[in-house]
Amino acid sequence: MANFGGGGKFVVIVADGIQKYKKNFEEIGKKQKRTQVSLQEAASNVGDYDRVIWIHAQYTPKEEGLEIIAKSLGVDKAKISVPKARTVNQLLATQQIPEELSKALQGSKGKSLLVCMAGNTSLMAVKVLAGKGIVTESLTGGISELPQAKNKSPGEFVKVATE
Repeated sequence: MANFGGGGKFVVIVADGIQKYKKNFEEIGKKQKRTQVSLQEAASNVGDYDRVIWIHAQYTPKEEGLEIIAKSLGVDKAKISVPKARTVNQLLATQQIPEELSKALQGSKGKSLLVCMAGNTSLMAVKVLAGKGIVTESLTGGISELPQAKNKSPGEFVKVATE
């Protein structure tokens, strides 16, 4: 019991245990989706993704970059989608999903993996898409942190986007 202010008003706090609140906390925990995923997690659960989408406003992967992503995740290159850089710019600037990206995000599993250079652009895109109710995850560290890319110059696997 606590009396703040010296008057005749008291605040009574009765500890009744967590049991009746526990279920609510568990439900809240289940609803919170992760935004980032490590390479190991992504590769082990690659079947959970409809597509792997390159998401960057200035760079686009070369053929070797697509091969690095595909081999690292254990997917076919055909599963990797590369929208135009201006589409990514439009998404980040307007917070609206452009038609080209909307098509790439459609799938039966309802989840895509976003990959960029270092993980920052894809994380921003994940947050924008989450605000629209679209579930995506960002690959932590992006293409730069993939084992096959670490010992290479970025110019070997990405190029400046022209569209």
